[in-house]
Amino acid sequence: MICRKRRPHLVKSSRSASLVATVAIAAAAIGCSGQHFRTAEVTGTVTYKGQPAPGLMLQFTPPNGDKLGLPPAYGITKSDGSYRVVRPGGKWGAVVGRNVVTVSVMPQDKPSAVKILDKDVKDRSFDIEVSDKPNVHDIAL
Repeated sequence: MICRKRRPHLVKSSRSASLVATVAIAAAAIGCSGQHFRTAEVTGTVTYKGQPAPGLMLQFTPPNGDKLGLPPAYGITKSDGSYRVVRPGGKWGAVVGRNVVTVSVMPQDKPSAVKILDKDVKDRSFDIEVSDKPNVHDIAL
């Protein structure tokens, strides 16, 4: 008769490997969950009292974006009031869906003619819906 000895270290090792694999899969799923989001190009023109509004910063922030891992996007108006939104890392576009847009005056432009605008526009926020196609959002302040 052949006796087979139990090898508890092998059973323990097998359980450890299974636990490590489970934890690794769960961590990968959790770590990647915030990285899957759709974006779309957003451009437009900002005017103030019918005139182009240069030197403004537009911040597009998805609701609960920080909790969900959704990045904000930013646009700066040029001398003709036009803007194009970019995300951190230089990627064009904003997250598809509702975004809270906050308008503020760029600090280096405060001494210029935009100073009057700063008083009227300071921390102005509103919602914009970003569709999954290229978006043109003209903003009249």
